[in-house]
Amino acid sequence: FGVSIAPGLFQSIMERLLHDIPGVVPYFDDVIISATTREQLWKKLRVVLLQFQEAGLKLKRNKCHIGVPQVEFLGFLINASGISPTPSKLKAIKEAPAPKDKRELQAFLGLLNFYNLFLPQKATIAELLHRLLDRTATWKWGRLEAEAFNKIKIY
Repeated sequence: FGVSIAPGLFQSIMERLLHDIPGVVPYFDDVIISATTREQLWKKLRVVLLQFQEAGLKLKRNKCHIGVPQVEFLGFLINASGISPTPSKLKAIKEAPAPKDKRELQAFLGLLNFYNLFLPQKATIAELLHRLLDRTATWKWGRLEAEAFNKIKIY
């Protein structure tokens, strides 16, 4: 019953604590600190830790990953080359079985939508599949739908 405001409040606190530090991105209890050199990283880390200390926040040592070349964050792999989908999510897409109903198709397309940035032709390729989700559409999985599904999986 009711809506909990705690997550939003915590996010707001984190943003206020860290908003002045370039290259620092808080997302609830996760914080990404990016830097091009180790020296920059240590300087930013020191500022973040001081902010947390002043706010009375504590960290769990086993949850801290410092100076790593890449990190998985919110379903993405982030490293010096940029941002990409995680290998596990790509595997889930490529190995997804053909949907048996609208609910399964909607779940699959939802996963693809999460990675829209990396699939510039997705709307065109998956158009036929999206038509199946229309509430007036009757579920009919045929050769053309299967082809579109398989094409978007390897895209």
